[in-house]
Amino acid sequence: MIQSLYEEIVVRGEEFVSVRLSPEAYAHGLALALPQEVIVTPLPSRGRA
Repeated sequence: MIQSLYEEIVVRGEEFVSVRLSPEAYAHGLALALPQEVIVTPLPSRGRA
């Protein structure tokens, strides 16, 4: 599903830098429906970092 929504996802380390929607996502109006910023909280890890 992610591949059908996003054409490009740029990640630097643990930080999302930018995303670009696919042409199909723009055609379905998802540019207006999806939020501009998405906050992703880190998952709890097991053991030592």
